Amino acid sequence: MNEDYIYEEKIYEGKQSMGLAVASFVLGVFSLLIFSLGINLEIGVVSIILGAIFIAKNKGCRGKGLAWLGIGFSILSIGLFIWTVLMLSANKNATRVIEDFTNDNQLIFENQQEELFPGFEDNSNYEL
Repeated sequence: MNEDYIYEEKIYEGKQSMGLAVASFVLGVFSLLIFSLGINLEIGVVSIILGAIFIAKNKGCRGKGLAWLGIGFSILSIGLFIWTVLMLSANKNATRVIEDFTNDNQLIFENQQEELFPGFEDNSNYEL
């Protein structure tokens, strides 16, 4: 009877949960999807920590690929966020540049409309 209990305990120890790897993967994908909101930094760091814990505890078992993907997606997400912030801060007039671009496109559209349809007056007010 005592031997059966020890045997069952060893079987239970052999099964390893992939919960941390799955959590790391899901959080990594989620942080990649929302990288422009800024909360991806916290989610990405949690994903990296969960993936690293899983890899450190479970050497040579299933789930390491999910953990590595979660870590990679999180690093990519954090990198994209930092790159976006740097690109927007590099040009202090980024919003003005975007507004000028849309206004220029509106003028080009109006000029093309006049060339294609001479005498046609469009009384509606389109805004891009």
